Amino acid sequence: MSELTPEAKSRRIRAQRLGRLPPYLFVEIDRRKRAAMDAGCDVIDFGVGDPDRPTPEFIVDHMREAVRDPRTHRYAPSVGTPALRGAIVEFFASRYDVDLDPAEEVV
Repeated sequence: MSELTPEAKSRRIRAQRLGRLPPYLFVEIDRRKRAAMDAGCDVIDFGVGDPDRPTPEFIVDHMREAVRDPRTHRYAPSVGTPALRGAIVEFFASRYDVDLDPAEEVV
């Protein structure tokens, strides 16, 4: 076996440090969920937001319509729509008591 280069050694050291990190929370939740299901428990999954049921048909229908509409085949304005900027201004005012100018201070 050949000697490791200094670069390879530094990568190996970083990998060892990563190995000391605690497990990702949702990996652990999934492990426990699978164990409970394997044990015959009826599990209600409130995991990371991944659906456990098919998307309702009316939503799929609206998505199909949007995908077929050529107006949806472009990038959003980089500054955001006036409605979005207005909503951001309202949120900051109600949440943080901050007044913002939607044309000059919100992107």
